[in-house]
Amino acid sequence: MRKLIFAILTMVSWAPAQEIAVGSWVQLKATSSLGVPLHKDPKPSLVGRAPDGARAEVIELADSGHWLKLRFEDNVSAWVIERYVDREVSPPSSTSPTEDEVKVWKSLEDCRTVVNAGRRMAPAVAGTLRVGAWNIRWFPDETNLDWLACAIAWMNVDVLAVSEIRDTQDARTAMTAMLAALGAHTGSTWSVDLQQCGPPQSQHVGFLWNTPRVTLANQSDRWEFNARATAASSPCKDGLRPGRYAWVRGAGGGVDFHMVAVHTKSGATAAAQAERNIVLDRLDTASAGLIATDGDIVVIGDMNTMGTGTAASATAEVAAHAAIASAEAPGFDRMQAGPACTEYFQKRGGWLDHALVTRQMAEVVGRTARVTGYCAVNSCADIAGDYPDAYKQLSDHCPLVFEIRNMDID
Repeated sequence: MRKLIFAILTMVSWAPAQEIAVGSWVQLKATSSLGVPLHKDPKPSLVGRAPDGARAEVIELADSGHWLKLRFEDNVSAWVIERYVDREVSPPSSTSPTEDEVKVWKSLEDCRTVVNAGRRMAPAVAGTLRVGAWNIRWFPDETNLDWLACAIAWMNVDVLAVSEIRDTQDARTAMTAMLAALGAHTGSTWSVDLQQCGPPQSQHVGFLWNTPRVTLANQSDRWEFNARATAASSPCKDGLRPGRYAWVRGAGGGVDFHMVAVHTKSGATAAAQAERNIVLDRLDTASAGLIATDGDIVVIGDMNTMGTGTAASATAEVAAHAAIASAEAPGFDRMQAGPACTEYFQKRGGWLDHALVTRQMAEVVGRTARVTGYCAVNSCADIAGDYPDAYKQLSDHCPLVFEIRNMDID
């Protein structure tokens, strides 16, 4: 199932660390398939590994430049030996929040001001679809329904993978009210589809979508995305969530692709991480029956890449996550997100939510995703003082959004 994660790499020129100043950005080069060793201190003190090609800012030098302290794009810092520095690179492009973005996530009233004025995160255009994912914490228990509808309207998404959605009668009533408010903001009709297995009070994964803009068909629960499931007959085995599958087609006979909304096992333990890796190892199995009709596949949602309790282990899991997905047939790219956090725990940002797309899916624009929400407003910095109201009334997670050309290139 799991393939060799990295091929043998050709040699490239190497920039000596002594010539690199604090404040520079560098790209790393691994010398083995395990990745680049990360150390707690400027001496042998291994705490994790970074993937080949990882980029980071130099924030400190030690031992005449033999050791470099780096801050990675997910805000985790660690020491690296100079020989793993490949070259200097340009800093990442700015993901600073716009004035409207700050308002949308400040309060319901501010969000309404922006949305009622007709302003959006990006315009709706016939040639582009906007796809997103959002873990909406235990909907509707702690959810401000009106603010949620306003925020989704501002994001201007066409299809949104959602997780942590209850399916009780009260939750269905709340969802109906939220979709009505969303329709009022957008002048459109919206639908919802959730996994069919599991008790109503449990967390569900599924989709919200703008029905004039996209159609969803052939929905089903995919057991492969529940690490404890072994067959289609038990997709919710042991109370874990399956993937929710849909065949998505853009309006006007445009793009079509397979989409799976996921929410893998949570837990900062080695056992939980092993279960998350089982799901990744099954990407090729889950894809085998899909690529016969179309090789364009999107797997998106909360993948809980939280490591085993330390920041370094979380960074290492994110790196391994991308490497394993890349090696699973037919080959998946993880969309690079900016800013590089999608949730907050104990007032520190973490990167748990991801979008994986098959390498052959040419319709994906730029192969990068934008994180919005209070994560973007805070630029993934640690939260000082009280949590923002968006954290309290919407979710501890933040939405992830990217764009797909509404044309069937393949």
